[in-house]
Amino acid sequence: MEFLGDAVLELVVSEYLFKNFPDKTEGFLTSVRASLVNAEILAQIAEELKFSRYLLISKGEAKDLQSGRHYILANTFEALIGAIYLDAGYKKCQRFIEKYVIRPHLENILKEKLSCSSIIMGYNNHFGNKNSTSKHTSSIALWNVGFRIFDSVSQKRRSDREKSLVKSPSS
Repeated sequence: MEFLGDAVLELVVSEYLFKNFPDKTEGFLTSVRASLVNAEILAQIAEELKFSRYLLISKGEAKDLQSGRHYILANTFEALIGAIYLDAGYKKCQRFIEKYVIRPHLENILKEKLSCSSIIMGYNNHFGNKNSTSKHTSSIALWNVGFRIFDSVSQKRRSDREKSLVKSPSS
């Protein structure tokens, strides 16, 4: 059931993003979809819907309150989506996913993605890589931004240290 629910969830989210953001690139839409359907969000939704009240888990799984429980909740949520799809059909399942997954979480994910994009665009504009939008270049850009900040701080510290070591002739 989890397998079917996962497939339906990805289809509904993909269709929603495709219809509502026709001007965005495939890479951007894929990234947003992955953020919406990840285990962390699904587990959070399952917690909000109080799935834990209805799950019987072994003592060993109950001890592992972090990751194990997290994946059990996410997988259970996907199984519920599969059951809704089989029992009520695509349209009702679509409404359920829009209500509990897309509407409550999409805005924050878009803000996060767009702020990362603006950092990358700012880097590309500043360092002369204006036409590049590839994921590889974006990763390099973020790494370079971090490295340049670190490197400029390191250079300033070295420069300050060197200045303190060199005594002026008038002293």
